[in-house]
Amino acid sequence: MAHARAPAGQPFPHRKVGTTTMPCSRHLFLPAAEVTVPFARHTVMGILGHWGLEGTSDAAATVELVLAELTTNAIRHSGGAGPQITVIVEARADGLVQLGIGDNSPGAPVARRAGPDAESGRGLALAELLAAELGGGIAMERHPDGGKTVWAHFPGILAAACPPAPLPHSAPRRTGLAA
Repeated sequence: MAHARAPAGQPFPHRKVGTTTMPCSRHLFLPAAEVTVPFARHTVMGILGHWGLEGTSDAAATVELVLAELTTNAIRHSGGAGPQITVIVEARADGLVQLGIGDNSPGAPVARRAGPDAESGRGLALAELLAAELGGGIAMERHPDGGKTVWAHFPGILAAACPPAPLPHSAPRRTGLAA
């Protein structure tokens, strides 16, 4: 699946949902809170490690950074559209890994041009560039309810078919936030 890079200020391409079988798939339903980012990184990288991704590899470092950027964006830019985000980890026998970060916000992610002194605004463009370095890309899938999932695709980064991974024991809790 080819993914064109979106020009600055433009939304990323929509993901074309195929009929490809994903033998390994995990869904995490996590609070839309900053504490979720390190938890998601730790949990997803543990799953991918269990599936055969070498934790010290350049590919693992890239996947972890893309995951952190997309998770942070979903939390920061969902505009309070829902109390949780969904993190999806999928892998195929041919080594393709897909990460999906879903939220209930109707807004599409847009890569922006951040000024040299800007403290934010580069995350989505950075995620796209990093995914492309591994031969993948970033795309968006719209949900019928108005939400979306932003997908990162990383072809061929797993050496073999993945065994089932254990699920985490507990999700992070919101602290200091009103329910």
